[in-house]
Amino acid sequence: MALLQIENLSVDFKTSSGQFRAVDHVSMHVNAGEVLAVVGESGSGKSVTAMSMLGLIPNARIAGGEAIWKEVDLLQAREDEMRKIRGGEIAIIFQDPLTAPRDGDHRIPGQQGVRLRLDDLAILAEALDNQPGPGGPGND
Repeated sequence: MALLQIENLSVDFKTSSGQFRAVDHVSMHVNAGEVLAVVGESGSGKSVTAMSMLGLIPNARIAGGEAIWKEVDLLQAREDEMRKIRGGEIAIIFQDPLTAPRDGDHRIPGQQGVRLRLDDLAILAEALDNQPGPGGPGND
């Protein structure tokens, strides 16, 4: 079973000329211990995909799909549930050349879950559950 499973995620934005589909039927699965990289051009929807599944884009409309995290549909979860998940189990690390960690395998202490690293080229989602080292089980 996937630790994170996104199925047919579609995200719209309202513009002056109508609805704009920024993400169209995106699906991905990440099992514990796996790494998934999504590569695309700037503006292709990588950040919108990650941020919308966590409810971090208030002006976006989820047009369809589901994002299942440990049997919880993130797109349907209550805000109090999302506050527990965001940062505690799933985090987004934005790739800023001035502040980004130089070590590509940088771990967040106490973080167990999925790490999303965003830049113009890729989203890296790494399932940290069941992995030894800082942030892994028994290393809080």
